Amino acid sequence: MFPIHNLSGKVIAFAGRIMNKDPKAPKYINSPETDIYQKSKVLFGAFQAKTAIRKEDACFLVEGYTDVISLHQNGIENVVASSGTSLTIGQIRLIKRFSNNLVILYDGDQAGVRAALRGLDLALEEDMAVRVVILPDGEDPDSFVQKAGKEDFADFIKKNAQDIIQLEAGILLQQSANDPTKRAEMIGHIAHTISRVKNPIRRDEYIRNVRELLQVDEGKLVLEINRILHKEVEKFAHRQELESRGAPASTEHGADTTAPGASEKVISQEFGDGYQEKDIARLLITAGNKRFDSEEELSVAEYVLMNIEDVLAEFDQPLYKQVVEITYQLVSDKKEVTLDFFLHHPEESIRQLAINVSSSPYEYSENWEKRHDIGLSQNPPEENHRKDAENLIKRFKLRKIRRFKERNAMKMKSLLQDNGPEEEIQACMQLHLKLKEIETQLAKDLGTVVLK
Repeated sequence: MFPIHNLSGKVIAFAGRIMNKDPKAPKYINSPETDIYQKSKVLFGAFQAKTAIRKEDACFLVEGYTDVISLHQNGIENVVASSGTSLTIGQIRLIKRFSNNLVILYDGDQAGVRAALRGLDLALEEDMAVRVVILPDGEDPDSFVQKAGKEDFADFIKKNAQDIIQLEAGILLQQSANDPTKRAEMIGHIAHTISRVKNPIRRDEYIRNVRELLQVDEGKLVLEINRILHKEVEKFAHRQELESRGAPASTEHGADTTAPGASEKVISQEFGDGYQEKDIARLLITAGNKRFDSEEELSVAEYVLMNIEDVLAEFDQPLYKQVVEITYQLVSDKKEVTLDFFLHHPEESIRQLAINVSSSPYEYSENWEKRHDIGLSQNPPEENHRKDAENLIKRFKLRKIRRFKERNAMKMKSLLQDNGPEEEIQACMQLHLKLKEIETQLAKDLGTVVLK
């Protein structure tokens, strides 16, 4: 029978360990939960370990109560156990109060490895530095420290501690072997894990390490991570919208309702020509470096800038205007306009915009080809850069032309009411006819109708 203490040292529950081996009986039986004992927020040994965790700036996490006691008896005191449960967000935050460094010690069998990976996403979301030590086969922390002693045990941990994402990548790489399908699933799984990391610098480091380990294209890995982050932000925004309407925001399996980074995300309300301006920014960020015209060696970014340079001052949204200005500087300096540049931009608003626009909310159904034997007759939009750029510029120009026309009409009306100079009225009328002509042609090219 093991007493469980709170952080003040008061006994709040007990844990019973079965003495006889019985496959049908649980290994541990804890006290029932009460107002003062909630298993998901308690760590066995935390009261006795908190000073050592602070001093060592690291916390060892083990599975069993006897592991904690045995390590303490051998002079290793910065150790706690998760009370026989998978690591929870409450337990992670309890550890984080004393140290940001978590070292998970688990048995060397496959079950131990799987146990080490549980709770991983939660620890990464809390910006913890997580490492795992897989003990030799057949050993647990209790038995291994009894055999090795304190010094050899500490030396083994120092030499064998692996970063959690590198461990997971290594395990998945081994499991996928040369199977392309399993390899694709593995990359998706790793991307999901990395997406939990809030710290962008640490996330970039993980991406580089995984790229080298798995020999995978960094750009594709970044795009997959961004797609996952974008979906999480959308889910968060949807929940926020439901809550603002007074509707309950449901969560799956009791998951935390805050998406990684979503709390800092500002959902912008577009105004004026904001939607068209965002489309300009989207094209520059995702395809600025693509070829618009291979014969003239013209990039998409160069084509867009040539066509909007004279109306840059008319942008309604400062963020999208900033993207254009950044792109203009890159082109002027003869540097590449890449998605990766915007994803790693020092300004959070630019990085967040790059994440949002680089992930399409739509996917092509595979049933068209697999089930109905119907193939797409043209490239998808993300690969049709020339057509995308041409139509985007036309839509953008149409919006601005209509704005100029409205301003000119207001000026002409004012001149007529005030009996203004005849030459200014004539100039306004000529400008109106010219703008009307351009508007009609743009509308025709886009297949829209001009009502007046």
